[in-house]
Order: sequence, then C-alpha cells, then structure tokens
Amino acid sequence: MRLPPLLAVDTAHRRFSVALAWEGKVFDAVEREPFRHVERLNAKVEELLERAGASLCDLKGILITIGPGFFTSLRVSASFAKALNLACGIPIYGFNTLMLMAVGLPDGKYLVSMDARKGQLYAQTFSVEGGTPREDDTLPLGVYAPEDLKVLEERGYVPVGDPDGLLRASNLLILYQHLKPPPLPPNFSPMYVRSPDAVVNLRRNLPKDPS
Repeated sequence: MRLPPLLAVDTAHRRFSVALAWEGKVFDAVEREPFRHVERLNAKVEELLERAGASLCDLKGILITIGPGFFTSLRVSASFAKALNLACGIPIYGFNTLMLMAVGLPDGKYLVSMDARKGQLYAQTFSVEGGTPREDDTLPLGVYAPEDLKVLEERGYVPVGDPDGLLRASNLLILYQHLKPPPLPPNFSPMYVRSPDAVVNLRRNLPKDPS
C-alpha cells in the first residue's frame, strides 16, 4: 500500500533521524553527532523536503516517538510536531520508542530495553511477526532493575538493546502502516514513564505532610 505524504521524526535518544514518505518514495537522513537535536532538526527536515520537492503543509501526518527516552530529546520532536500542527493542521501520530526498536526483527519474543539511567532500564516485551512488533502482556512498559529482567530471558525472550544502532525514523512509517493509530490530541505530552530528575529531587526534598 502506498503511503500518504508523511514526515517521521525520532529524537528519543542521543542521535536523531528523520524520514519522509513522498510520492511513493522514502527519503531519510540521520544525525550522527550526539545531542544536536535542537540545532539540526530543522535543517535535516528541510534537506529531506528539498530532496523530495515537497512542502511541509502538504503533509498528511507527522510521526514521532513519544517515549520512553531522554526528557529533553523527547521534547524536541514533540515541540516540532506541535508547531506543524498549529501552522498547517497536520495530525500527529505517536509511537512507543521500544516498539520502534523491535521493527524488522525476526519472528519471536523480545525483551526490549534502553538506558533509563540510575542503573535502571526502560523495558517492555513484544512479539514480532513479519517484522512488525506487537505488545504482549508479559512485561508492561516501565522502569526496571536489570537483574529483575533476567527471568524473562530464561523464559525465552531475546534481549534487545543499544538504541543508537536501532532507532530509524523510517521504521515509524512501517509502524504507521501496520498499526494505523489515531492521531494524538494537540496538547499531548511525551511518555516520560518516570519524572525528570529535577522533579524527583524536588519531591525527595519536600517536607513530609505532618498529617
């Protein structure tokens, strides 16, 4: 099935990538220097539009990863998508970062994880068939200690990590084609899974309720 004109953006981790579906072709670009999301995202998108001869406001959707991931990195794509929605009325479609990591894997059961810092991992289990991941009920998305996940490997789940080598915005086009999710509300928030460090520290330092 031919995709409508779509822009896909992933900024969830250290590096970011963008992809454009336009007139039956897919154009993509990757920023390999870490944490240059703010400075270079617009330029990468403009590069794709120029290569394709496309216009932003002709797009039928923008696809982004909404988490989990680095807090500041997730906000970059969220803000970019909201600006396009406001300027052109383009609907926004959000996808789970861990599910994106599982696109294209061989058929099987996978334990997908990424660094959540503080010695913890964001993790979730998926089943993959025909290269397309689906959530299963074994392990819901959450923050876990690595040692707590060992039992899933013993049950046959194949561990998948290292998102720097796996996160490709072009795979968001595959997820869109297979999952066809509803658009996000314009006031959506990224799926942080847990609070930013500043909020956690603030709560830790608040005086206890005397009651």
